Amino acid sequence: MENIIVKLKLLAGLGGGILMWIFGAPDGFLYALIALVALDYISGVSAAFNEGALSSSQGVKGLVKKVGIFLVVAVGTILDRQIFNDAGLLRGAVISFFIANEALSITENAGRLGIPIPKRLLSALAQLKDADGDKDGDNQ
Repeated sequence: MENIIVKLKLLAGLGGGILMWIFGAPDGFLYALIALVALDYISGVSAAFNEGALSSSQGVKGLVKKVGIFLVVAVGTILDRQIFNDAGLLRGAVISFFIANEALSITENAGRLGIPIPKRLLSALAQLKDADGDKDGDNQ
């Protein structure tokens, strides 16, 4: 039994090391992105349920998109490490873009649920998203 625990600890350490190499050290940006991705998925499922449009195939597509977000973050992190000597510039920009995108999506989903959303909040989130490089709003 002790041998299994040691192997599990080694496996967890190896997995954690690989994740840190791929995504960089966990920080507030990454934690915020993880939380917002989860909240966006939950709010999207809730809105679809509320509209009577809940679909397992749409749910899987949503999960695949969420995985894609983290693949792009991994690319940004790896390139940041190689091009900018791990300055965090590219990684930070990529994560900031997705944070703004997820926050906007959560508010839109809340609107679909009938929750009143202040127009200034929607406007601010849209401007944040545009400032991060999505001028045409075509990132979905």
